Amino acid sequence: MQLQSAGLSGSARWRAVIDAEHPAQVYFPRFDLLQPSDAAFAAQLAAVLAPATQLTIEDLQWQGRPLGSFPGALAVRGRTLEASELQLSGAGTETRASGRCQESACNLGFSLDSTDPATVLTAFGFSPDVSAGHARLEGQLRWSPQAPAPLATLSGSLHMQIESGIVGSASDAAGSPFPLLSVPALLAGMHPSPAQAETGLRFTRLSANYELRGGQAVTPALHFDGDAEILVRGRVGLSSGDYDEEAWILRGEERLPAAVRRLAPTPRVAALWLSLRELFGAPRSVEARAALRLRGPWGDPIVTPME
Repeated sequence: MQLQSAGLSGSARWRAVIDAEHPAQVYFPRFDLLQPSDAAFAAQLAAVLAPATQLTIEDLQWQGRPLGSFPGALAVRGRTLEASELQLSGAGTETRASGRCQESACNLGFSLDSTDPATVLTAFGFSPDVSAGHARLEGQLRWSPQAPAPLATLSGSLHMQIESGIVGSASDAAGSPFPLLSVPALLAGMHPSPAQAETGLRFTRLSANYELRGGQAVTPALHFDGDAEILVRGRVGLSSGDYDEEAWILRGEERLPAAVRRLAPTPRVAALWLSLRELFGAPRSVEARAALRLRGPWGDPIVTPME
């Protein structure tokens, strides 16, 4: 079967009997996702060609921006849709995923590895606030597709690690900030005027673990190890689009010792380390250290001293 229309073209072929060993074959040279709900087209397609479909998209796009090639296997078992061997490849980035959806709940596991995170951020409509030699994002996500606001039901876990790069201010470029990075929002809140913004902070590693509950991402410790040492804890509202975090910025001699940085680089340890330094008579440098609150919407973050 050949499909030709103004917005979509493709082909499908199948045997008289479709099964796991002989899935239907569906091919699209290009498919543009204009909004997240457009992905439901794959579920509808799998239902029509049940029980098994091999889907190939040569050029998957997000709102007109190319993401890469996308193959995957879809299977329908009763009222359950299973997706496996999902793979998105493009611009130095490899994403692998698998998932399962029922009427009341969807589950997705994924891993993303990239040698060009700035291009990945741009492709998904975020501002390219970080450039780095390698980035990895992996997670296990759950949400309710039938909810009025599915993002508000998002739960699960995420791990982020970025190595050898530069972070700039979230106000430097067009596009919305990628909220889980936090450091660009801190820089933007500290220097709201582009003329005052720092040119960028170099880092060897930026890492964080997030627990997701009800559309909120909570981290006990985001660790930025670079020109300055930045430790962040708190909440990022993925559904509400806001920040509520605390950050410690350490410079010079107030940075965490190497042994502590390897074992427990958390905001609580940073506060304890600074207290111990003062207890044993180390000089207190206002310029070297700042304890800050990061609040407000992603597009207009507010940074104030922490009381």
